[in-house]
Amino acid sequence: MTGQGDGVEHEIADADLAAGRGSGRYRAVCGVVVAPAALTARPGRPCRACAAEVDPAPEAAVDAHALRRALSAWVHRFQLRAERPRMREVAW
Repeated sequence: MTGQGDGVEHEIADADLAAGRGSGRYRAVCGVVVAPAALTARPGRPCRACAAEVDPAPEAAVDAHALRRALSAWVHRFQLRAERPRMREVAW
């Protein structure tokens, strides 16, 4: 959900989405209270704190090689989540 004030796209848990319907303000996974932007607004840049909460870094493994592989995969997923392509405007 893109916030009206900061223009950042935050992740909202299902329980918080249901809880915020009455007030129109939703608590993001990172802890920020979000007032949603209009549905016609473009998605904002993704919130890095929400992305880190949704997909946390892997735990340290005993094997250093296994840890490097796990961290590499996590960094790749994190970059993909943080650098999602923007929607293009369509000229009518």
